[in-house]
Amino acid sequence: MWGFDPRWGQSRLKTANKLPRLSESEQRTLDALYGLEEDILLNDLVSEVALVNVGLSSAPPQDILKMVISSAALYARFRKRAADAGGHLHEVDMLISVAADYRDKARRYLRAQEEAEKRLGEAEASQREALTRVEAAEVELRSAVAELEEESAAHALAKSEVRASEARLAEARSTIAGHEHEARVAQLKTEQLEAREKRALEQAQNAVQLFRESEEFRELMEEEAVDGLIRSFEDFRR
Repeated sequence: MWGFDPRWGQSRLKTANKLPRLSESEQRTLDALYGLEEDILLNDLVSEVALVNVGLSSAPPQDILKMVISSAALYARFRKRAADAGGHLHEVDMLISVAADYRDKARRYLRAQEEAEKRLGEAEASQREALTRVEAAEVELRSAVAELEEESAAHALAKSEVRASEARLAEARSTIAGHEHEARVAQLKTEQLEAREKRALEQAQNAVQLFRESEEFRELMEEEAVDGLIRSFEDFRR
């Protein structure tokens, strides 16, 4: 059968640290339970094979107590052993009450844990939803950035074309200005030539007028008139 293990005291302390905090009366009751005879708590209640099968070969007394009170047959044997050992039934009843309190506290803690896990699940769901929204926003942002970069490239290309057009326009304007300058130079030369021709024509007209008004011209005209009469007379004779 399963005997007493001194390490149970250390296991009891470690396990107690994980349980809800006991009141002074509960602690006194629990200490009284551990003060009972070893065979009342352990001997002839649960076999070592059964403990090994359920993985509780080194279980602390609290866990053994839970196993005992969970079975009507074990609990009856436990009460009988306690009564035969010295009438510690009152302490046992108090221990059962403490165990019931532990169960109530465990249920409350379990409900609180379930509620916390539920809130944690909701928070995780909210976090996943937020992450999904963030990922969608990042996709939209990357798409917007790509469109902006494309528009920027198109704008840069348009600016390059505008600069090229402005350069061609400036070149055309320079060419036109050169042609206009050449045209003005040609116009000036034309005007100068026309002025010289006009002066030459005026000079010629003046010379002709002076020649007509000269004595030589009158004599020449008279000679021409005489010659004309002679030719006319000769023609008449023929």
